[in-house]
Amino acid sequence: MDNQYNSEDNFSNSFTSPVPPENDAKLGKTPYFVAEICLAVIAVVGNTLTLSAFIFNKKLRTISHLYIGSLAISDFSMGLLGIPIIQLALVGLPKNYALCMACLTFFLLLDFCSIYSLLALTFDRYYAVCWPLHYNAHMTWSRAGIILGIAWLIPFIFALIMPLGKYASLSFYCAVRRTNNNKIQVI
Repeated sequence: MDNQYNSEDNFSNSFTSPVPPENDAKLGKTPYFVAEICLAVIAVVGNTLTLSAFIFNKKLRTISHLYIGSLAISDFSMGLLGIPIIQLALVGLPKNYALCMACLTFFLLLDFCSIYSLLALTFDRYYAVCWPLHYNAHMTWSRAGIILGIAWLIPFIFALIMPLGKYASLSFYCAVRRTNNNKIQVI
């Protein structure tokens, strides 16, 4: 049986990297990049409107809307910072491995904050639906703050642990580059 990974040519031909060749990595030339930037703009504008409604309308300052505000903050940050960071990583920037890992760790932090804020919102709605008579007595501002604090603390712990792994899942973006002749080079 022929091992397909013995030959360097077979490896580079069968292995697809998310990092495009550096000569073709011009920002704004791919439909994917344009779609991601449009998504980022929509996320920033939509979550800005959500946060401004929460700030300026006193009727929306309830415990339930506090979870929506937390989700809006995390999604706003993802649109403003996270999407541009991952787009730069996809084109092979920054070139410095440590800086690249820091950027990707920050992206994961924002991503996990969004996920855990949504989880906290889901928990709040589940509690309100399953125990409607006890919800107002049990779900206080301090308990909601503790739940949201935990929802933001867990991603920070993950973000601190992620760079410690030499072969972390996203380190691939930082460790793999394509050479000018379109061959894979692992740094």
